[in-house]
Amino acid sequence: MGRFSLFRNIVLGARRSTLAKLQAYHVGIELSRKFPDVNIQFRFQESSGDKDLTSPLWKMEGKGVFTRDLQEELIKGTIHCIVHSWKDLDLEDRVETNVHSVLPREDQRDVFLFKKSIWSQIQESGNNSAGVPDKLTICTSSPRREFNLKNFFPQYLPKSLQNVPIEFTSIRGNIQTRMRKFLEGDFSGLIMAKAGIDRLLSFPDTIQSLDPALQAIIPNEDKKEFQEISHLIRSYLDQMMVMVLPLSLNPNAPAQGALAVEVLKKDNELSELFAQLTDPETNSNTLLERKILGQFGGGCHQKIGVAILSRNWGRIQFMRGLTDAGVHLNGQSVLDESNEINAKQTKYSSDQVWPPNAKMLNRKRKDLATKLPENEDLFIARKSAVSEEHVSILKKLQPMEKILWTAGTGTWRDLANKDLWVHGTTDSLGETEGIDIETLIGRKTNFIKLTHNLSRGESSPFPVLTTYEVLGFEDIPHIEPNSILAAFWRSGSEFDSITERYPKLKNVEHYCGVGSTYEYLKSKGLQPIPYYNFKDWADSLAQGEA
Repeated sequence: MGRFSLFRNIVLGARRSTLAKLQAYHVGIELSRKFPDVNIQFRFQESSGDKDLTSPLWKMEGKGVFTRDLQEELIKGTIHCIVHSWKDLDLEDRVETNVHSVLPREDQRDVFLFKKSIWSQIQESGNNSAGVPDKLTICTSSPRREFNLKNFFPQYLPKSLQNVPIEFTSIRGNIQTRMRKFLEGDFSGLIMAKAGIDRLLSFPDTIQSLDPALQAIIPNEDKKEFQEISHLIRSYLDQMMVMVLPLSLNPNAPAQGALAVEVLKKDNELSELFAQLTDPETNSNTLLERKILGQFGGGCHQKIGVAILSRNWGRIQFMRGLTDAGVHLNGQSVLDESNEINAKQTKYSSDQVWPPNAKMLNRKRKDLATKLPENEDLFIARKSAVSEEHVSILKKLQPMEKILWTAGTGTWRDLANKDLWVHGTTDSLGETEGIDIETLIGRKTNFIKLTHNLSRGESSPFPVLTTYEVLGFEDIPHIEPNSILAAFWRSGSEFDSITERYPKLKNVEHYCGVGSTYEYLKSKGLQPIPYYNFKDWADSLAQGEA
């Protein structure tokens, strides 16, 4: 351990905000857990970004408004390292310091908070115009969020709010300050990073679970502060409705939800120490996000979000926004091992693919007289799983009584058009994708999946409730099986149905989405090539005559 084996003392710096101190203690605890002989001291101070709580971040002069002051202390030697929220660090190369990723990443999504009082007023008025506000004033200091969400909200908020004009306004301060300003002001919604709220709500319980030696790292006055802030935030959230925003439509700021430690380049021993706390997946994904944003200049003024996710089928990139040059970024891609877009170069003619002409087939459906369970939250696989009778029942409930989560954003949009509040989605990434809403809502969830009769319950983490029957495809076109070279399967039941009719299609090149269908085809011994959705596949592979 180099020089630390001699005096065993590390001065760890961070901002003075409650969240920044919590994050510093979190790193200190994990470092002490791994190296119990090291003595850690903490030094907290305000940054220039903390002192100016009125200017929008993107208008503040210079870069690193939350990091620059501490970096000066690091270079002077008054502290040995700094714990940062990695998204606060600018993208420029450093002359005297190195940055190391530490610990696994927290949830990288944003969360939209909406005043319950506004929604209650709409419900009480029977959705007539008298109960609907003249405009929605949404608090955020992020050009990225404003750019991406100005198109999101008119489609994904409940129908009664979709045509209400939206105004974005800047709001600054720590998490509890922004929540207080939001609730006390004439505002409708507030957008925040989910990771920070989760950390502040859960850290007091985390402390209690530690052994006494690790608990002793945190002074009692700070433990009391964390407990009080956690209770305060919970009281604020009790007055709000929650919507976890999908990364596919609102990608995060690069490295959002991740922590980093900055040390002097010459301090090799300390770098080696923190390397032991690095989570490889977090490190790889956040570096790639920062690299991508760096291609467009970086900075708080950027209207660009980029999210990288690693899953068992590979990595996916979501990117949306507007560059300084006026170029719209809008898309998603499965990446290969070299971080390039994973799209085969082979092109197929329209009679070489299933479904024919790369056009989805329609399926016949029949609603069942299924009663919704009273106490379960609902995971909704497709819009067809919710009947008009179900919609009527759900509209009478307060949105936080029963959580509605969808398999994809299309189903979300369809339910929103029925005036339902949807809390989030697994973003077409599969049912095993973490929902992770319990900390926000302050209770355990108890999901049941609403789906059709052919759904394979054994592959779902949720109990299954059949709400409609799939009766088959409306018109299955005649094909010459020997001419088919590639097929995209939208579900396991579609694969079974079509390959039963055309067995030779089992031997073609298989493509599918990145969710449960991928897992099903793998269980059949196949090696499907994942695409985010059918349209991406059709656009990249079915390009007409080869």
